[in-house]
Amino acid sequence: LGSATTDRRWGNSWETASATWDPPSLADGAVQSTTVTDTGTALGDRADASMSVSLGGTYLIAQVTSTNTVTVYHVNESGGTVDVASGTLRVRVYKG
Repeated sequence: LGSATTDRRWGNSWETASATWDPPSLADGAVQSTTVTDTGTALGDRADASMSVSLGGTYLIAQVTSTNTVTVYHVNESGGTVDVASGTLRVRVYKG
Protein backbone atom coordinates (compact mmCIF):
# COMPACT_ATOMS: atom_id res chain seq x y z
CA LEU A 1 0.00 0.00 0.00
CA GLY A 2 1.18 3.54 -0.58
CA SER A 3 1.46 7.07 0.82
CA ALA A 4 3.04 7.32 4.26
CA THR A 5 2.35 10.34 6.48
CA THR A 6 4.15 11.28 9.67
CA ASP A 7 2.54 13.37 12.41
CA ARG A 8 4.27 14.31 15.64
CA ARG A 9 1.56 16.44 17.30
CA TRP A 10 1.21 14.21 20.35
CA GLY A 11 4.85 13.21 20.73
CA ASN A 12 4.38 10.01 18.74
CA SER A 13 4.45 9.54 15.01
CA TRP A 14 2.46 7.38 12.68
CA GLU A 15 2.39 6.38 9.06
CA THR A 16 -0.69 5.65 7.00
CA ALA A 17 -1.10 3.58 3.87
CA SER A 18 -4.15 2.80 1.74
CA ALA A 19 -5.16 0.69 -1.23
CA THR A 20 -8.25 -0.76 -2.86
CA TRP A 21 -9.20 -4.13 -1.37
CA ASP A 22 -12.05 -6.47 -2.35
CA PRO A 23 -12.11 -9.18 0.33
CA PRO A 24 -13.71 -12.49 -0.67
CA SER A 25 -16.97 -13.66 0.96
CA LEU A 26 -16.33 -14.73 4.53
CA ALA A 27 -18.32 -17.47 6.29
CA ASP A 28 -19.42 -17.07 9.89
CA GLY A 29 -16.59 -18.00 12.25
CA ALA A 30 -13.94 -17.59 9.54
CA VAL A 31 -10.89 -15.32 9.38
CA GLN A 32 -8.98 -14.15 6.31
CA SER A 33 -5.97 -11.87 6.09
CA THR A 34 -3.95 -9.64 3.83
CA THR A 35 -0.55 -8.04 4.36
CA VAL A 36 0.57 -4.45 3.96
CA THR A 37 4.19 -3.43 3.45
CA ASP A 38 5.20 -0.33 5.41
CA THR A 39 8.94 0.34 5.32
CA GLY A 40 10.30 1.18 8.75
CA THR A 41 7.60 -0.65 10.69
CA ALA A 42 9.04 -2.75 13.49
CA LEU A 43 7.78 -5.36 15.92
CA GLY A 44 6.31 -3.51 18.89
CA ASP A 45 4.73 -0.77 16.76
CA ARG A 46 0.92 -0.57 17.07
CA ALA A 47 -1.34 -0.83 14.01
CA ASP A 48 -4.99 -0.05 13.26
CA ALA A 49 -7.03 -0.79 10.12
CA SER A 50 -10.29 0.46 8.64
CA MET A 51 -12.35 0.16 5.46
CA SER A 52 -14.20 2.87 3.54
CA VAL A 53 -17.29 0.63 3.20
CA SER A 54 -19.53 -1.17 5.67
CA LEU A 55 -18.02 -4.34 7.08
CA GLY A 56 -21.50 -5.85 7.51
CA GLY A 57 -20.98 -6.90 11.13
CA THR A 58 -17.44 -8.18 10.61
CA TYR A 59 -14.32 -6.46 11.92
CA LEU A 60 -10.64 -5.87 11.22
CA ILE A 61 -7.61 -6.42 13.44
CA ALA A 62 -4.20 -5.06 12.43
CA GLN A 63 -0.90 -6.32 13.83
CA VAL A 64 2.74 -5.70 12.98
CA THR A 65 3.88 -9.26 12.29
CA SER A 66 7.45 -8.63 11.13
CA THR A 67 9.77 -5.83 10.09
CA ASN A 68 8.07 -3.74 7.37
CA THR A 69 4.89 -5.88 7.45
CA VAL A 70 1.41 -5.33 8.88
CA THR A 71 -1.09 -8.18 8.72
CA VAL A 72 -4.77 -7.21 8.61
CA TYR A 73 -7.16 -9.93 9.78
CA HIS A 74 -10.80 -9.81 8.64
CA VAL A 75 -12.96 -11.63 11.20
CA ASN A 76 -16.59 -12.72 10.83
CA GLU A 77 -18.58 -13.45 13.98
CA SER A 78 -21.82 -12.03 12.56
CA GLY A 79 -23.82 -15.27 12.39
CA GLY A 80 -23.87 -15.52 8.59
CA THR A 81 -21.74 -15.26 5.47
CA VAL A 82 -20.72 -11.68 4.63
CA ASP A 83 -19.43 -10.33 1.31
CA VAL A 84 -17.87 -6.92 1.94
CA ALA A 85 -17.83 -4.64 -1.11
CA SER A 86 -14.61 -3.41 -2.65
CA GLY A 87 -13.31 -0.32 -0.87
CA THR A 88 -10.27 1.44 0.47
CA LEU A 89 -8.33 -0.40 3.16
CA ARG A 90 -6.49 2.06 5.40
CA VAL A 91 -3.71 1.08 7.80
CA ARG A 92 -2.15 3.37 10.40
CA VAL A 93 1.05 2.30 12.17
CA TYR A 94 2.00 4.11 15.37
CA LYS A 95 5.75 4.38 15.76
CA GLY A 96 7.41 4.08 19.20
